Amino acid sequence: MIGFASGEIPRLPTNLALLKGAELVGVDIRQFAIYEPEISAANLALILDLHVQGKLRPVVSERRPLADFCDAMRRAAAGRTAGRIVLEI
Repeated sequence: MIGFASGEIPRLPTNLALLKGAELVGVDIRQFAIYEPEISAANLALILDLHVQGKLRPVVSERRPLADFCDAMRRAAAGRTAGRIVLEI
């Protein structure tokens, strides 16, 4: 699972990993950028390159004028969107 945009951190029964023979790994992307800045920058460059190539197409749920920034942030924080909100300049 990736993230908890809804604000609630998901719970996972710890015995599930044992029963499934799986491994649990937690990653905080902010700390990764602090402690591994070169690798983090390389990852970002790769992601941007994939986007330029058209291989990544994020879902855009709304396009709003920049003047609607505050409302867009409220909607995103409340989890009332199914995709990215694009602010147009």
